[in-house]
Amino acid sequence: MKTMWKDAFVDGLIDEGRLADAKEKLLRLLGKRFEVPAAVRYRVGECADIAMVNIWFDRAITAQSVDDVFEGPAASRALSSTRGR
Repeated sequence: MKTMWKDAFVDGLIDEGRLADAKEKLLRLLGKRFEVPAAVRYRVGECADIAMVNIWFDRAITAQSVDDVFEGPAASRALSSTRGR
């Protein structure tokens, strides 16, 4: 019989890993399609919202430029989430 347990610390580590993976994939996709400025790498690196990183990833698939990825109503939410650090 398999025992299942929850641990907030472990869950936090898993969430951090998922966020880091999502950021890595976003930057890889952007790098395949565009020249990625340091400011964009910094912005992605500082974002703590995996939902926003996923939105950026989806936008990066069809974007015509790097700027297209980070424009829009949800972009301001991610920018404000990095300012509180």
